[in-house]
Amino acid sequence: MNRRLPPPRLRKLPRTLPPLHHETWDSYVYRLAAANRISHLELHEHVDNRHRLHPDPLALVDAISDLSGHPRDRLLKALPDLRTLALAQGLPPVFHLLDHGWRVQAACTLCLAAKAVFTRARHWVRTSTRLCLRHGRWTDTYHDQFDVRPLPEIIQAQRDHHRLDRKHGWQTAVVAMRQADGWCWRWWEDSRRFRKQRDRRLRHFIPPGASTYREDPRLIASAYPDIVALAGLLASPELRSLPFTGSPQDF
Repeated sequence: MNRRLPPPRLRKLPRTLPPLHHETWDSYVYRLAAANRISHLELHEHVDNRHRLHPDPLALVDAISDLSGHPRDRLLKALPDLRTLALAQGLPPVFHLLDHGWRVQAACTLCLAAKAVFTRARHWVRTSTRLCLRHGRWTDTYHDQFDVRPLPEIIQAQRDHHRLDRKHGWQTAVVAMRQADGWCWRWWEDSRRFRKQRDRRLRHFIPPGASTYREDPRLIASAYPDIVALAGLLASPELRSLPFTGSPQDF
């Protein structure tokens, strides 16, 4: 009787790449596929479907290690979402499991180009990250990244946001930013006087008369300094001693 043999274990790809710091594992597999000119969807499916491997199912980190040729310890240090509690126990304390204070964001394309990486990549960043301070590029977008250096108050707002995160903790910073975002948008809709500075910044990104929308990253970047400034007040214990109700007059 003929028996169908299982497929062979994954082999190292002809062209391999070093993983980026804090890169997501699916971003790394995407770049491996691009370097070898194969479908990233097929490669992703093949890696993620452990039951197709022989002779025994492989852990995800081992499957990617076989494909890339890099040892599992190096992959675990570079790709945080491959770590499990058991695997992280064998790593130095700095390579901890990521908590909810981290999120996935597109890597700065200029930072990638400096490393001779010319394909898109995604990595894990702190929840307070909106732009690349090294190159002054807004990276919190699914669209093309853009330069915010002509507006230094946006870059300063990023530094203030990071400081808010360190001083009060990421949970408090996230809640304060969410509250500040809602209040600011409500005030801007009620009165043109409140959105004067936001609209001044927006003109650097969008020509006068051009349309925009609430989720437009250029509009969000223009509003960012005001939202961070208000979030700093909302996160501070000093708020309790102020007659602050959230009304336009208080703002």
